[in-house]
Amino acid sequence: MTAFYSITHVPRELHPELLEKIAGWLRVGGRFIGTFHHRAHAEDYDPDWFGAPMFWSGYGPEDNRLMVEAAGLRIISDKIEIIPIDVDGSSSKFQLIVVEKVQQI
Repeated sequence: MTAFYSITHVPRELHPELLEKIAGWLRVGGRFIGTFHHRAHAEDYDPDWFGAPMFWSGYGPEDNRLMVEAAGLRIISDKIEIIPIDVDGSSSKFQLIVVEKVQQI
């Protein structure tokens, strides 16, 4: 299961609940890879981002790790990556986390 560049568009206070849901969707041994903010970021909102409203928020790396583990997922890989994804051709930094579900919750 993957979530590239989408978790940052969910209000950050909902991230723990989202990660618990993701853990519930995985079978034991199932893996998830997702991108998270690489720094604490309370909230940004653009009502007209390329014609649609867009929201960004997130936590820093340590809080992301704690939330992932609290959801019952074991971290396999955790790194900060610069990824060229912005629509204007620039790059953004993300925390890329790969996890495995180790037990049924």
